[in-house]
Amino acid sequence: MSIERPNDEFIDFRCPGCGASLSFPEARLGTAQGCPHCFETVVVSPTGSEKRGKLPLPIKTPRLNLRPLKTEDLPDLLEFVKDEDSYKYLTNYPPDDEEAKSWLEKSKASRLTHPKGWLALAVELQNDAKVIGHLSFFLNDPEEHRQGSFDILMHPACRCRGYGTEALLGFFNFGFNGTALHDIRVRIDIRNLAGRRMVEKAGMKLEGEFIEQWRVKGEWASAAYYMILSAWWQRAPAS
Repeated sequence: MSIERPNDEFIDFRCPGCGASLSFPEARLGTAQGCPHCFETVVVSPTGSEKRGKLPLPIKTPRLNLRPLKTEDLPDLLEFVKDEDSYKYLTNYPPDDEEAKSWLEKSKASRLTHPKGWLALAVELQNDAKVIGHLSFFLNDPEEHRQGSFDILMHPACRCRGYGTEALLGFFNFGFNGTALHDIRVRIDIRNLAGRRMVEKAGMKLEGEFIEQWRVKGEWASAAYYMILSAWWQRAPAS
């Protein structure tokens, strides 16, 4: 656990959820933190900031909205979370209807800044408000909240059309410009060529490969580790 220095400057603002007065060290500027009163996730923002402590959601891209999941999304989710081929390179198996419903309710209750918490986002088409995927965002460092990772699952009928890469580009902008992350990382089964192409098109770089690191469906599998730094993202030309 980090210890703040006595001479640290602090940023004071009000929680956009409950209105409580909050104070965080200046070193946490821009990061996602938990309100100790209502436990909602807030962004440490200076007085007068347009953010006013709110997470910048929904995330909008040319064709998509990324927003928190809702109970009403269950029928759309069931169309793709039960697809067996989507779990070929994952350690878990497709959920049944009740398991999917339970996961959806847990995702709605989870908070990004809780221990083992996450932010679950629907990937929704703008033109007809249909959910075609979901992306889960995790904070990897429990103290500073500068490092993140994610999982993404897309509807089989919507693959090979650039939606997954577009969703990641929107998410990276949210992570780096909305919550002041330093880096975002992901682990992918080395055999998952489509997944690897998707993250590479979004600008992630291969860090390395770990040979036979985990067991997937009874087989030893190798993993490819990808990452992207905020510094790279800020230097990249607008897409």
